[in-house]
Amino acid sequence: MEILDLTTSPLAYLILSTVFFTLGFVGLLLRREKTIQLMSLGLLYGGVQLGFATFIDYSNNPDGTLMALLILFFGSIHMLSGYFLIKVGRSLWQLFYSY
Repeated sequence: MEILDLTTSPLAYLILSTVFFTLGFVGLLLRREKTIQLMSLGLLYGGVQLGFATFIDYSNNPDGTLMALLILFFGSIHMLSGYFLIKVGRSLWQLFYSY
């Protein structure tokens, strides 16, 4: 009986990163709703993060783990700030421009 090899090459992660980036880019261009565009931007940014994390992980540098965590941390802050701006912007628009 053959044991399943669970090691994956960096190419698999880079292909997945490219798929995320492409889906996010297409969704950003084709959709008009702001919430869908924000989710597409999240996919796009997630693809970039996965690509960076792949290159950092396979470079065998001990500082790479910290850099990958910082990339994920700042990406989370970026997406939360975008969501916050959409929600606050909509409520401010309704507050000031309602008759």
